[in-house]
Amino acid sequence: MRDKNKFKKQFQKKSRLEILKSWMTSFVITTAAVVVTVVAIPSSPKASINQLQIFQDQIVYQVEITDSDNAIQSNSLEIILENQFEHYAIDLDLGVNIGSFTELTEDTTYQLYVMGDKGFGNEKLASKTITTKPSSGGAILSYELLESSVHYNPIYDLGIIVRDQLNLYNLVTLYYGVIGYDETEPFEYYSFDIADGESTITLDQIYQSNAQVHVYLEATLENNEIIILDELYFYTPINFELYYSVEQVTESAIKVSFYPEFYQLSDLEYEFKLKKDGLVVSTKTFDSHDIQDETM
Repeated sequence: MRDKNKFKKQFQKKSRLEILKSWMTSFVITTAAVVVTVVAIPSSPKASINQLQIFQDQIVYQVEITDSDNAIQSNSLEIILENQFEHYAIDLDLGVNIGSFTELTEDTTYQLYVMGDKGFGNEKLASKTITTKPSSGGAILSYELLESSVHYNPIYDLGIIVRDQLNLYNLVTLYYGVIGYDETEPFEYYSFDIADGESTITLDQIYQSNAQVHVYLEATLENNEIIILDELYFYTPINFELYYSVEQVTESAIKVSFYPEFYQLSDLEYEFKLKKDGLVVSTKTFDSHDIQDETM
């Protein structure tokens, strides 16, 4: 097992609030006159080009976009690759996006843009100038959650590309491990030897919701030096259930008990709204600092 401290993360992890924003929509549960919702604290939009693998005729990208305050117009996000003779565009989503531009011209300079509309027309959120050339490298092309495994046993298909055009590698290996709640690194890594070209690897040793998966592609050079070709962090699906009950309803009071999910989702904030004839007459919020007994 490799020394995990040797491999530092190449980009900052998302906060749990950002994952709640990317993968969950707020929901409302109504009983009598009580409404319970999940509220996330907003943050400014941000786009970053985390990884680029540049080959003779192909570019592989990893882009991360967060927009917790909904400043970006729906369906306006895209990544553009162009020069004066060529133009390519691919739609993007919030969160981590990975993909590639293929059949490019060798030894050619391109401009790479991440574009989005904040309400005043498209604008550049991130950009990079790149030139195609023969090279050796490897990248994670895609990751897809198998629909049958969404809730209890997440299984992912991972697309991989390795191109050793300069004959530098003795061996290329893919590693992945699960970072559980309140942990900083995986307890164990699983590995696969990766052949030159494109391939699909199935990650089936995860077994956790509300967890983070660390995947990296490692190459061993002719001199036995080990280098990281690409790296990815992503979250397994949020498995969130709210248990509550109405204990008492009188002419002047409503008593409700609920079981918060602060143990695994510490950044949650609960908001209670009291409605009369469809209008909100009172609002109260609770988070982990307000409730002494975090179990109820």
